[in-house]
Formats: sequence, structure tokens, C-alpha cells
Amino acid sequence: MKHLIKFNEAFLHADKKKAIDTIVSYITKRSKIHLYEYDEVWHIQKKDLFLNGQLFVSLKHPIGIRFNWKEGDISSQVHSIDMWQNFKFDSNPDFTLEIGVVSIAQSLPQILEFIENPTSLISESIGYDPRKELDEAEKRLKRLKSAKSIEMQQKKIENLRVAIAYDEKAETESEKVTQLDDDLHIDIFKSIELYTIQVARGKSNSLIVSGDAGVGKTQTVKDTLDSLGMKEDVHYYFATGTATTAGLYEILFKNRKMLTVFDDCDEVFKEPESVNMLKGALDTYKIRHVASLTKGNKFDAMGMSDSEVQEEYESSGKLPNKFEFVGQIIFISNLPESKFNSALISRALQVDVHLNRKELFDRMSEIMRKLCPDVDDVKKQEALDYLGYITSNYPTKFDLNIRTLIHSINLRANNDEMMKIGNKEEYVWKLLIKKYLVKSR
Repeated sequence: MKHLIKFNEAFLHADKKKAIDTIVSYITKRSKIHLYEYDEVWHIQKKDLFLNGQLFVSLKHPIGIRFNWKEGDISSQVHSIDMWQNFKFDSNPDFTLEIGVVSIAQSLPQILEFIENPTSLISESIGYDPRKELDEAEKRLKRLKSAKSIEMQQKKIENLRVAIAYDEKAETESEKVTQLDDDLHIDIFKSIELYTIQVARGKSNSLIVSGDAGVGKTQTVKDTLDSLGMKEDVHYYFATGTATTAGLYEILFKNRKMLTVFDDCDEVFKEPESVNMLKGALDTYKIRHVASLTKGNKFDAMGMSDSEVQEEYESSGKLPNKFEFVGQIIFISNLPESKFNSALISRALQVDVHLNRKELFDRMSEIMRKLCPDVDDVKKQEALDYLGYITSNYPTKFDLNIRTLIHSINLRANNDEMMKIGNKEEYVWKLLIKKYLVKSR
């Protein structure tokens, strides 16, 4: 049986998000549940009641939590909190906590108790039928005479409006829900974003993003870090290209207390010592130990504190032969997951990106508005449509990706003239895109 319990409070529109953020922050700090916002507002009908809702999911727990509110002309009243114990998009919530007249600040402990154990706020077992008990309590109220008994019974009736969480109809404004299956496989780029947040905030130590080249893996990570207010070379270090074992060791040491993003540094996986270093740095412990076993221009750091190690490094210019690593690492690679050392994969959060043709075109269509901002959307769409035609009808020199789209958009934007080929006229931009992509016989 699905239950609800009551609180209730109204907010100005500007304060509604702050109230929800307060609840989410409280839950995160006092439990092991980290909640991530699903980026669309839900429209919900519960019987004759129409609500809007904001869904939060956890990547490490099966639960889903949705905050629902009524829209008014002046205020938005937070109506209820829905909870799924094993979240699926096509199912109704298992429990509903209906917010009452108590302020959000005062009800935070009850909300946390509800999230951690929703049945704890219900005095009866799950097999208990509150409707039947409510009906009997209302009949009993009519027979009472004393004011005190009536008051107590009215309070009991109010408490018994702990009712079934009614079946609902719910949808978002787009079809994004269809991208997620019954096991909550979050849209691949949304999962990169959420995992990046998890690592950037120090809640996890490492992330490996692998798979298809040129589909926006790096840009998703960078955009996410930017959305958190993190700046390159200030809040994180960005390393790209070839990295030797010695170079990797130096990068890890210099950035041992901050986030490091390695992009397209696949050469490090060819050296066993590099892999061993990464095993240490990517592990799940708060403090990890990284060491270099090769002889070289290093000093013995045995028994030295981190501040002493830093002082020696600054005065001598030598690296320590070992150090404590407390930073975070994001690896972005075009290698498939199968090419990674299994010990590295087991230590890190991991997303493997493989898009079929439809998924790739959907992805390009989604991010196209961010590309080449000085080109109007009509020309961008024409370039994308022509890419679809070319790749469907001709053998191409290389795989289709975001870089191909950018080149094609630029060719479309700057070549509006027509050219006569034989007895036929054709747009120059189409001829150039075709020449750029199609294999010569």
C-alpha cells in the first residue's frame, strides 16, 4: 500500500528552488544518498490535482525523489514529496510525504526520516488500510459529546488523512524519458555530467570517460566544470597529449590536492609503471599513496610530512620518491572500455560512449545550437541534413562526429553561391561538403 503523510508551506516563486535545494542539501549532508537533478520539470495529475515536479535521482542508490508544487499567481506551494524505492520512469511513486503547515526548516528531520525509511512515519504496517480506519473515526466523531474528546478525535482524523498515494499521470515537456530504460540508464551525456559533478565536488575520486571520438565527451566535462564555477589552471589542471611515466608522476605530484583532467593521454596505459601509479591515484581511499620506483633525480620522502615534502621540492627542484595524493582525476579517452586495464576500471566511476547512427544525429542536433554561434540555426540544420544525405548514400573518408559537423556548418555558412556542373547548378557549400567527406574512387 502506498501512503502519504502531511506537512504544508507556500513560497514565493524565487524561494521554491531555494527550499528544494535546502532539503536536498540536508539529505546529502546527513545521509549517504547523493541526489542529482533531472533537468526537466514534470507535469503531474493526481486525481483532480495538477502539480509541477522536480525529480532527483541517485546514481548509487535505486531511489527516486520528486518535489511537487502548485503554481499560483503569487506563490508556488510545495505540495508533496514523492519517493520511489526502486525508481522507474513508468511507475507511480511508492510513498508520498504531503507537506503541512510546519515550516520546511522545522520539518527537515522528518523529511530525512521519510527518505531513509518512509514507513517510519506511518504508525501501522504496510498492510494497514487508512481509509477504513478514517471512515470509522469520522463515524465515532459524530457520537462524541465532550469538547476535549471531540478535539482529540479531530486530531486523530487529521492524522488519519495519511492516505493512499493516488495513481498519477506524469510527463515532461520532451521525449527524454524514452532515452532512459527500466533500469534507469541515464542519457549517456547526462551521466557524464552527473559523474563529473560527483568527482569535482570530491564525493568520488575518479572518473573514466571512454569510447567514440569526436562526440563531445571532453566538451561535456569542461562545460560541467564551468557550470560549477571551476576555472582551468585555477581549480583544475587540464593535461592533453602524450604523457611519459615520468611526466605522469610529475603531473600527479604537482596537482595532488586538486582535480586533474587527462584528455587523450592514452599512451600512459602502455607503460606498466604508469598503470601502477594510476591504480594508486584512482583508488577509493581518501588518501592514496603514489610512488616512483625508478632511480632518478628524486629525494627520499620517507617520514616527511606533505609540507616538508613541498618545501624540499621547492628548494631542490627534485621530486619526492613517494607522496600522498588527495586530489581527483578524470580520464577522457577514445579507447573503448575493453582496452582499459580492469584494475583501473574497477577503481573509478566509468562511462563508455558508443552511439549508433540515430543517437549520433540526435546528439548533434541537441548540441548544434551551441556550435558556431555566429551561424543562424537554419543553415546549421541544412548542414546537418546534408550530412545525413551524404553519409547515407556515399562511402566516407572517416567516421561522422562533432568535428565533421562543425566543418560542414562553416562550409554551409560561407558559400551561398551556385556553381554550374555540366548541365546542373548546385550550391557550392554542398559540393565542398561532398568533396570533404566522400571517398574518391
